[in-house]
Amino acid sequence: MAGPRIVQFADKRDGSYVVRDLQDGQIVSVPKRYSEVDAFPHRPTSAGRGALLLTLSTYAVVGAFLGGVGGVLLGALVMFFAVIQLGRFGGRLRRWRNQRSDERELLPAVASSERLRLLGALGQGGLAALIGAGVCALLLPHVLHYLPR
Repeated sequence: MAGPRIVQFADKRDGSYVVRDLQDGQIVSVPKRYSEVDAFPHRPTSAGRGALLLTLSTYAVVGAFLGGVGGVLLGALVMFFAVIQLGRFGGRLRRWRNQRSDERELLPAVASSERLRLLGALGQGGLAALIGAGVCALLLPHVLHYLPR
């Protein structure tokens, strides 16, 4: 019988569960399968592709508050590279999902954290560019006032 069964738990053994099929009363032994244990908080073995961009985007936010122009330039640069990395990540994700038979299988923790770092870098880069543009707009009349005419 292929496909899902409706079963009732009967007993537990060292390496399997014993269940009774509710449709035909047949006793079935189901092997125990345990998922891998992930340490929390996640301690990645490598920094990953998005870690550098996330660090640079933090500097971009600081640069936006300090000068404006640096925030705009660095924020735009971080956003540019984050979009490129997200595109590459999407391609790797499609290849990974094509290799899996079960479409409902969860992403590995490393892939999820990489995606979050890249999205964080994109958002912080955009915030840095926006704040930097605002600082530049506020400072521009003062700078123009001191320029020789």
